[in-house]
Amino acid sequence: MTFTHRTFSRVCPLADGAREGCLVIAGGVFFGLSLVLTAASRSFLVLLVSFIAFYPASGAFVTFSPAELMDREPSRRDQNMARWTFAGSAGSAVGLVALVAASALGAGWRGLYLTIGKAR
Repeated sequence: MTFTHRTFSRVCPLADGAREGCLVIAGGVFFGLSLVLTAASRSFLVLLVSFIAFYPASGAFVTFSPAELMDREPSRRDQNMARWTFAGSAGSAVGLVALVAASALGAGWRGLYLTIGKAR
């Protein structure tokens, strides 16, 4: 039994097709909360706790999302996978631009994490 299983089994049973959406949503919520906690951290212990929460949340949010997307429309798997790949590439580029913009505005990485975390 992994940490991810213990964390999300209380929110919903293990994702097994019909319940993957619940796991993705829970992962997204914890992902946002961990971003806010990372931005608000002023000590190593708080930052450590936020990263410990971030790892399983990111796994549930990012890993199960394409599986959920593929299960919803099996006839369009190729198109949906291409969209998922494009979204990941676009997100990498936009993330870099957002970090540069936040730094130029004086917000830095903490402001960017706080903004992204609150948007979730």
